[in-house]
Amino acid sequence: MAPSPEVSVIVATYKQPFTTGLALQALFAQRTDCTYEVIVCDDGSNPETIGVLLNLLAGAPVPARLAWQQDRGFRLAASRNNAITIARGCILVFLDGDLVPEEDFVQQHFSAHSSPETIAVGKRLWRCPEAVARHEWNINDLWQLLRGDAACDFQSKIVESISLLGQHWRLKAKPWTSIQGCNFSVDNSTLIRFDEEMVGWGFEDVELAYSLNMVHGHQVAHVDAMAYDIQGWVDPREAWKQSDYVAHLCNGFRFLDRWAHVGLTPEEAIPRHCLDPETGLWSMASIRKAREATFDYRFMREWLVEHGHLPSPTVSGSSAGTGGAPR
Repeated sequence: MAPSPEVSVIVATYKQPFTTGLALQALFAQRTDCTYEVIVCDDGSNPETIGVLLNLLAGAPVPARLAWQQDRGFRLAASRNNAITIARGCILVFLDGDLVPEEDFVQQHFSAHSSPETIAVGKRLWRCPEAVARHEWNINDLWQLLRGDAACDFQSKIVESISLLGQHWRLKAKPWTSIQGCNFSVDNSTLIRFDEEMVGWGFEDVELAYSLNMVHGHQVAHVDAMAYDIQGWVDPREAWKQSDYVAHLCNGFRFLDRWAHVGLTPEEAIPRHCLDPETGLWSMASIRKAREATFDYRFMREWLVEHGHLPSPTVSGSSAGTGGAPR
């Protein structure tokens, strides 16, 4: 039996054969002095997509496998856990399937774990999808394109600058909030499991980050492990459905309920969404409103319970919060 690799790279995907194909090409061409494997965790893609992925994995120059689960909704936490279960590396690197990693991506994450109990956070760089919309790419040519300005339009530059600045500020203020599920790594241990009750958008990565950093004392380190987002930035205010807002809120309350006893607050856990009293629709608060408004977390929980999205709290008023409601 072959010796276990030092690193397991886990690539999360769903119906993204083109972008995940480019991500795999980049992973198969890494410059590193460590041994690594690649595991694609698929959240229920169709047979056509799976066929593309299997063909790519079959020709991989490193050990590569697929962990697939049935499509029963957005179950990223469970999908990643499928890959964790079969991962053999001492270090787990998590990457989203629409990000193309740089050629030293694996090496950067590997080097960050010279000290135990480290959470290494890489950088997400935004690129214009039109610039890479070709069906065939030599990976070295693609890297050259992604490193330059030709693939980075004005909006991408603005989003990238704000994202990196915000990540740096969060590292200083509350390190666990700077972790991005699309590009981070941890030591492989029994602590590394995502909460599978969190379905739909968000918080499965935040909850794990909080647990490791605030509860178990793992240190957060930012590293130059760069990965290029080639899907382009999408404003969730335009893209999200009502079910996305509801799932986001539910996951925030699950996060709060799990860790309130060690000091997690509603302000840290619950997303700033507002309910329009006339339309009955949720929306994302503006940056200004999110900073200045007082959010009624008790009302949010009661609404979710009333509409069957959350169970009734076992302790009346636990971690609910009060205040005027921007709804």
